[in-house]
Amino acid sequence: MNAVTEIVWLNEPKSVVFEFLAYVTNLPKWATEFCERGRWDGADFKVTTSQGELIARCDPEARTGVIDMFAGPTKAQMGLFPVRVLGMADGRTVVTFTFFHPPGLPDEMFARQHASLRKELAALPDVVRANCAANKV
Repeated sequence: MNAVTEIVWLNEPKSVVFEFLAYVTNLPKWATEFCERGRWDGADFKVTTSQGELIARCDPEARTGVIDMFAGPTKAQMGLFPVRVLGMADGRTVVTFTFFHPPGLPDEMFARQHASLRKELAALPDVVRANCAANKV
């Protein structure tokens, strides 16, 4: 299985970045290439994507800065997207996103999804900054 890891730097403190990314309801705010919108369906958060509706979940651990993000058509078919949020000595935050190439996914589709992730991450600093301003963080 192939995987890629992308890194993005943000000027906001780790706690602010972590809190924003840890809430699955923020996914449509920053993962705009992946999902168009999200909604609660009982205990499940569902996102509308170009591939149809998926269940999305975040399992955050603030102490370590790890956010295990999951998405899939059913709870039994959720793929893992591990995220790590690290506070640096200079006050900035670095976030790593790992994207695994699922079995059966054609290489060209994996490449397109990877390119979409890179676009989302390029915009992430502005999205977090705007969210901070809107919430007066």
